[in-house]
Amino acid sequence: MLGYLRSPAHAKAMKNFSKIGDGKTYGYEADAIPSWEDTLLEWDKNGRIH
Repeated sequence: MLGYLRSPAHAKAMKNFSKIGDGKTYGYEADAIPSWEDTLLEWDKNGRIH
């Protein structure tokens, strides 16, 4: 996932995000996969609206 996050394809997708939809984005690194509940709390608290 980090490879994609740092890729030109991801940069291009983020630049075009407003043309294809709207919403909130948030990304972070973790040592373990978080639960859906924890994920939604983090996303709601820290996500950026685009």
